[in-house]
Amino acid sequence: MPACAAINCTKRQIRGCGKTFHLFPFSRPDVLQKWVVNVKRDKWKPSKKSVLCSDHFDDSCFDRTGQTTRLRENSLPTIFDFPTHLQKDERKRKPPKPRSFPQEALVNLQEPLDNTPSTSIITSPSKLAATTGADHTYAVTASPRSVKRKLDSVHDNLCSVKKKLKLTQQKSRRCRRKVKSLTTVVQALRDEQLLSENGADQLAKTFSDVPSGIMERMLQNKSV
Repeated sequence: MPACAAINCTKRQIRGCGKTFHLFPFSRPDVLQKWVVNVKRDKWKPSKKSVLCSDHFDDSCFDRTGQTTRLRENSLPTIFDFPTHLQKDERKRKPPKPRSFPQEALVNLQEPLDNTPSTSIITSPSKLAATTGADHTYAVTASPRSVKRKLDSVHDNLCSVKKKLKLTQQKSRRCRRKVKSLTTVVQALRDEQLLSENGADQLAKTFSDVPSGIMERMLQNKSV
């Protein structure tokens, strides 16, 4: 006659006791571990013949549709008569104290600000959205994809402008170097009084990539 393995339970499996007894679920180790934990027997391990009586299970755990009362799958024993030192100390938390709102604040809320007419605190969603849009002008209303396309377009234009600026700066540096070289040649010819009309034409052909306006100003400054 196996006896119930629960603490403070003396039920035994005898005919006419009115109880059903159920073996520990060794075929399901995870459920077995939960049974052992719920039993709370220190340094005790169930054997293949260890049982718990039906007093330790809730009514919803039983399947009584057949001739034999069975436990439903994954049912756990939850009803025990533990000693005081094994019972959980379930202390209920004290309800929070109601917060009192200062009367002065209520008076201040009821008074209009800056002598302006008082308005209702509750604002409709449409008015609230309009006010938010007016206050926050930096809000983006377009879709992320359109914003991304515009950003890519601006970035491409910026790269193109930077490239053109770089080419223009390179041309300007080359032109300045050639003008400097031409100035040296013109000055040398002027010192030797060798700058004739034919020489001026030849210089103009040699430095054909120098702007004509610069070339004319340099030749006009030759000594008489």
